[in-house]
Amino acid sequence: GSSSIYGLEVAGEIEAVGEGASVENCGRPVMALLPGGGYADYVTVPVDLLLPKPENLSFEEAAALPEVAATVYSNLVLTCGMSMDPAENLREDGQSATVLVHGGTGGIGVHAIQVALAAGTRVFATVGTEEKAEYVRSLGAEPIVYREHSFRDVVLSETGGRGADYILDVVGGRYFEDNL
Repeated sequence: GSSSIYGLEVAGEIEAVGEGASVENCGRPVMALLPGGGYADYVTVPVDLLLPKPENLSFEEAAALPEVAATVYSNLVLTCGMSMDPAENLREDGQSATVLVHGGTGGIGVHAIQVALAAGTRVFATVGTEEKAEYVRSLGAEPIVYREHSFRDVVLSETGGRGADYILDVVGGRYFEDNL
């Protein structure tokens, strides 16, 4: 209900500020996640929803970041309970908790790998090709080419039958039983 215009993600420069906001912020590059209207030429964003745009990202890349980060964080940390403190992701047996990320080379998958590794976990990621496996490997995750191997069997084998502690699944449906 916030806007009839689609779009949840934005990045751009502050052109004007409302009452009580600092005029010195005009021209500052920012990004935000909105409840709607992001595809408009101009948007109004509450100041507490603004994030500084990283200098090394284009505006297009920056616009995608808040949604991806929110999705990964809300699912792995807030919903599943993975800690961002590596010490808290050690299991009682002294091994790191494991995360299985489906779609390891998509935007959500890449960010999930980065977040999970920063949290000190061991990360497995499903991919469709050996080329994608190399990319996931370069990020620090252990790839599973699902066209060649059962992700269920690989994760169970690599964890001594324990399985993954956390799973981020962008596929759903047919993966449900093997995820369990």
